[in-house]
Amino acid sequence: MNVVIDASLLLLVLDDSAAAPPVLLARERVDNLLNQLSDARTTVLIPAPVWAEVLSGAGSALEEYVSILRTKSRWLQVSPFDERAAIECGIMLKDAYVRRRRNPKDFRKPKVKFDHQIVAIAKVTGSDCLYANDNDLLTLARQAGINAQGLEDLPIANEDRQLDMLTNTGENSKG
Repeated sequence: MNVVIDASLLLLVLDDSAAAPPVLLARERVDNLLNQLSDARTTVLIPAPVWAEVLSGAGSALEEYVSILRTKSRWLQVSPFDERAAIECGIMLKDAYVRRRRNPKDFRKPKVKFDHQIVAIAKVTGSDCLYANDNDLLTLARQAGINAQGLEDLPIANEDRQLDMLTNTGENSKG
């Protein structure tokens, strides 16, 4: 079994100091997901375009990110954009042109191409789910027949839920 994650989730895996997306207990949701996936011995695939996106913004942490990925390599793996993925991506883009009756030039935007590449990789690797904090990516995955879950849909571990209740109670009593 394997799953795919996007750049926002990957950053939370690699960097404890990375800014979390504006989702309640985002880091805790990702930690809980990783614990569940680890218990199920699930491989977490990082599509090559996701890895490139994260590394392009890593700055001085680039070597550290690469090192972390290599030490967690038995359950966290980069998945290439290979020939099979390129063919799948091309088919998806062609279908999108027809479905939306737009000029193919509309699909030359980098984000559109990245999203299609990520979904194509998930599809050709037979991934069971794509986890992301990007509604466009989630929609595209679902259109391709891939189970997709947003960060806000991930469950919170019971201990984190209790901590959140305590934190919120403390904040509310101040005001």
